[in-house]
Amino acid sequence: MKLHILFFIILSILIAGCKTSSDQSTSDTDFDPSKSDPEAIRVVDEVMVALGGRKNYDAVKYLSFHFVVTKGDTQLSDWRHDWDRRNNNYRLETTTRDGDHLRIIFNLDTKNGAVFKNGQSLEGEEKIQWLGRAYARYINDTYWLLMPYKLKDPGVILKYDGEQEMSGFKYDVVSLSFADSVGLTPWNMYRVFVDEATRLVHRWEYLESEGAAPSVAWWESWRVYDGIKLAEERVFENSNRKILFKNIVVSREVDEKIFEVATPALAGMR
Repeated sequence: MKLHILFFIILSILIAGCKTSSDQSTSDTDFDPSKSDPEAIRVVDEVMVALGGRKNYDAVKYLSFHFVVTKGDTQLSDWRHDWDRRNNNYRLETTTRDGDHLRIIFNLDTKNGAVFKNGQSLEGEEKIQWLGRAYARYINDTYWLLMPYKLKDPGVILKYDGEQEMSGFKYDVVSLSFADSVGLTPWNMYRVFVDEATRLVHRWEYLESEGAAPSVAWWESWRVYDGIKLAEERVFENSNRKILFKNIVVSREVDEKIFEVATPALAGMR
């Protein structure tokens, strides 16, 4: 999983260090089972079945959602994502805290594209910086949405941590670590809690390194979208912050007009 992003880009609102790849359709055949516990592999395979299956996930050609961060009753940010998974084209839109309207259209493979601020095309260093930030948002935000589909990505090492009961529910706990060559921060770890009954992920713990205090988020409000399941809320433990996934669209068809680079006069927010 290659993260060609600028080190100074920090997603300041939430946890840093999420792992992912620009190829979210990676087949399970690229996963090395020899480095993982058989019991952990069994659990994550059951997760994939409960989610709708690899075939249905790979059939998704278009994904759209709003990544919304709230603190109490206050909305901190709202980023709209549109992803053409057939051609790996991507589009991001938001209104910044300064009130600027941003639209960024780029390709995940080349990292090249166009940036519009308040309808005007950006060039030079400002454009380069926004393209880097857009790719970082793609990395972070899609992992928060799609992590359960990526439990057998290349370089992932799975360990079964046994059963655990909380609030009357039983969970199988699987730890994720990463090969040394994976990502910018291969020392990061996750513990994923899989509901014994539904086989869906209901909680994860992010650890900056082995033995570190975890940051905990609960995965809530699972819904079915065109044959696959997605959780619409991340509720942080001991915090009043949430991540909400709104206006989710999952389709096996792509409207390529969404990813056309408009002229500056037409490039404002929709």
